[in-house]
Amino acid sequence: MEYEKFVDTMRRKVEALSDAGTRVVIMEVCKNNGVKKKGLMVKAKNCNMAPTVYLEEFYEEYKRGKTLEEITEAIVKVYRDNDAFINFHVEDFKDFRQMKSRLVFRIVNYEKNAEMLSDSPHITFLDLAVVPYISFPVDGNNCGSILVKDEHLMLWGINAETAMKIAAENTPKLLQPQIHKMEDTIRQLISTGAGGDRREYENLLEEMEESAYKVPMYVLTNPKNLYGASCMVYDGVIEMFAEEMGEDIYILPSSIHEVILVPASKALAALELRSMVQEINSTQIPEEEILSNHVYKFSVEERGFCMI
Repeated sequence: MEYEKFVDTMRRKVEALSDAGTRVVIMEVCKNNGVKKKGLMVKAKNCNMAPTVYLEEFYEEYKRGKTLEEITEAIVKVYRDNDAFINFHVEDFKDFRQMKSRLVFRIVNYEKNAEMLSDSPHITFLDLAVVPYISFPVDGNNCGSILVKDEHLMLWGINAETAMKIAAENTPKLLQPQIHKMEDTIRQLISTGAGGDRREYENLLEEMEESAYKVPMYVLTNPKNLYGASCMVYDGVIEMFAEEMGEDIYILPSSIHEVILVPASKALAALELRSMVQEINSTQIPEEEILSNHVYKFSVEERGFCMI
C-alpha cells in the first residue's frame, strides 16, 4: 500500500474506533528545519485543542509486517494517553499569567528555519536562532509545545524582549543542564534499551574503551533529552565546563537534542571535526533533528564562542 493510501486508510480506521463525536482530520505540519510531516489530528467533541499523531513511523511498522488493526489501536492509545494536551484550554493560553511559568526556549538552525522565524520572536546566535515556546506535560515521558508567534505576543501584551528574558530565566530552572561522559551516556542507553539497537551501542562502547587514542567526550543535554542542545547557550554552562577542564572547548552539534563537548587539546583538527559533523548529519541524523553543519569553539581567554 502506498503512503498516501495508508494515511487515508488510517484516518477512516481511527475515526471508526474513536469515541462518538470524534473527528479525525489529515494534517500536514511543518516541523523543525522545514520538514513537512503528515499526521492525524484527533479532535474529540467539545474539545478546542487536539494532538496530531504523525504517521511516518507507523507506516514503517506497517511495511515491516504490523497489521492495520494493530496500528489503529496504537494510534488511538497515543491519543487517549494525551489527556494533558486535550485538557489544555485555549482560554488558558490567552492568559499570560498562566503561560508565564511555561515559557522556555530552544535553539534551531537559523537558515533552515527562516520561514518559521519570519513571524516568530527570536535571537540569533552564530548560525542558530533562540526561539521561545510554551511547554506543557503530556504524559510522564513526553512534553507538548506551542511555538510562540508574534501574534501571541500581541495577545499577551508583551514584546519580544520581555518574552526572551522570561524564557532565559525559566529554561535553566525547568530543564537543567546535564553533562556526562560519552561512555556513561552509552551505558545508560544500553541499560534502558532506549534510542536504538542495543548491540550497536555495545560495539561502539567496546571500540571506545579499546581505542589507543581516547578522545575525552562529554554529552551536554537536559533531563528529558529533548532540545537539550539549548543548554549550550545557558548562561555560564560552557564557560564553567571550560574552566574545569582548564582549556578551550570544541562543541559538536550532535543534534537538536544534545551537543558533544571536547577539550580542544585532545580533539582532532577543527576542519576534521567539521567534516565529521557534516558526514554524520548527512547519513545518521533525521533532517528535522539536525542542528548545524558547523563546529563551535568556546575560548577561555576571550570568554566567547566562535563558529568553525
